[in-house]
Amino acid sequence: MSHTARKRSSSFIGAIVSSAAVPRFLICLLDTRGNVITRPAGGEPAAGSWHRTFLPSRVFGVRVTQDDEMEAIPALRLTTAFVLLVGLPKAVLPPFELSAQARPESAAPLPTSPELDLIRKMVGTWDVRASLWLGPDAKPIVQSAVARRRLVGEGLLEEVMTPSPGSDGPTFTRVAWLGHNAVTGSYEYVSWDTRAPQMMYQTSPDVGVPGANRGVNPIWFFLRDNFVVPQWGDARNVAFRQRLLFEPGDGRQLIRLYWTRLGGEPSQEFLAGEYVYTRRQ
Repeated sequence: MSHTARKRSSSFIGAIVSSAAVPRFLICLLDTRGNVITRPAGGEPAAGSWHRTFLPSRVFGVRVTQDDEMEAIPALRLTTAFVLLVGLPKAVLPPFELSAQARPESAAPLPTSPELDLIRKMVGTWDVRASLWLGPDAKPIVQSAVARRRLVGEGLLEEVMTPSPGSDGPTFTRVAWLGHNAVTGSYEYVSWDTRAPQMMYQTSPDVGVPGANRGVNPIWFFLRDNFVVPQWGDARNVAFRQRLLFEPGDGRQLIRLYWTRLGGEPSQEFLAGEYVYTRRQ
């Protein structure tokens, strides 16, 4: 790598993500404003095709193997990155630590808006009752969990959810990011769950007027693409469509996941997941 490439690459932090379900690479960068910088999917993009956006609906198929491609990344001042380790033996996984992001006293005041205020109020530790349904008539699988939320940059909320100590059920890690796009007037939500490892990118409808989609009113998120469940009963690699209902609140919040199976039974939408959050005192 040339001296220029080394200089530029030192100005950002990146993460490479892979999974068994999608055996290719995704490269994501986070800047100080909570934006994600990623390479568009599809074929082999030409150098210089990196762009700054929150995660698009299709981001897999990204691979960087040559030094000259690294030179095409703009020199951005980044404060954090995420590395999702999937499919590694438990002994290989490093312990997860979540620390608060400190702001110097001399820093300029944070920009404010109703949407950013809503996001920032969600920082903290929350106890979660997670319920999952494997079909319209199935009994719920209930598990207790803990969600730790912190602010990244000026307005990106990072959440890491793991089972509560001693709780029944499988071990999992669910990582999610919530932000607000001031250009489109939409909330944007990205999640990754080790129980079904794939990136989920969801957006709220364009509210038109900043501040119209906030407060105690429910916020609907729609998945920008379908997703695949590796095993669903006797079937493998079953595709679903999802929409998400989010009811914000200071001490209690609710998230519900509604799924519709594509190309099979049941074809009607059903409640597939519910997360009830209670702020820990």
